[in-house]
Amino acid sequence: MIDSLIKRYIWLIQTIRDAGENGIPFSEIQNKWDKASANDNHTPLISRTFHNHRNAILLQFGIEIKCNMSREKSYYYIENSDLEGNTIVTWLINSMATESLLMDMKNIRGKVLLEHIPSGQEFFPVISQALRQNIRLLLSYKSFHFHTPTYTEVLIEPLCLKLFKRRWYLLAHNVEKNAKRIYALDRISQLKPTKQKFTYPQNFNPELFFDDFFGIATDSIINTQTPIKVILKTYREFSLYLLSLPLHHSQRLIEESDDYKVFEYRLIPTFDFMQELLSHGDYVEIIEPQLLRERMCSAAQKLLEMYDVSQNGIQRSGARPR
Repeated sequence: MIDSLIKRYIWLIQTIRDAGENGIPFSEIQNKWDKASANDNHTPLISRTFHNHRNAILLQFGIEIKCNMSREKSYYYIENSDLEGNTIVTWLINSMATESLLMDMKNIRGKVLLEHIPSGQEFFPVISQALRQNIRLLLSYKSFHFHTPTYTEVLIEPLCLKLFKRRWYLLAHNVEKNAKRIYALDRISQLKPTKQKFTYPQNFNPELFFDDFFGIATDSIINTQTPIKVILKTYREFSLYLLSLPLHHSQRLIEESDDYKVFEYRLIPTFDFMQELLSHGDYVEIIEPQLLRERMCSAAQKLLEMYDVSQNGIQRSGARPR
């Protein structure tokens, strides 16, 4: 559930944003607030409260609600540049819309199905405090890698949280290894704040850190440290899926016909990217680079060996790669 005060801020941002570049007068904001589901206590929105909310929104979200004064009325608006790329506000707006749907339409609650995120949310308060105050954390962590069968204690400096495919991840600086590492929250057994403060890297931008990657992994599978051109050829309805929801922000349509579409990307290929392509089977083909195409061929060959498929078809079930 979203905190009631944060809910008010998000409602105000959304209402003024939806009014467009011409803005909205305060009297109309008041009328909308009287009917809003976020107005739990059915209290009127007075001018002093509104301006307090404006200041809080600027401080917490970096979004300025500007005022365009005319002879008759003052119109409030938000510039698009303040909202573009603000993933936190976008997430909260979407979360509030989902919450409103479930709370306001209780008779259809069982007909709205959401994806379950396994675990990790219990650590949010500790992580949030550490991110705000730049406090080192001590965590007990168990990787899924076969060579780390037990939990180990790690001292970290948290940098950001990221959600990917129903799992929460924490990007942090590992103090002992003096390197950035990514920790899945569902693999943490204990997380404790320490009394040690740290200096957050002045020029570090979490969004830019992941900008060249798909997903959470940042280790290249073809030994490149810089983004490269990747060409994908897609078939059937999968092409339409990519048009409506691009794989990566660099996606660009460069060729199309009735049977296929060709997309270009600029990114660093990682394990997550490879797994995503594999999950779509013969709906997608890697055209270039050749090295990535060969990696896909190798993965496809291993699948054939796993199912023991030859040119004559399936020979037997339960086979494994030799």
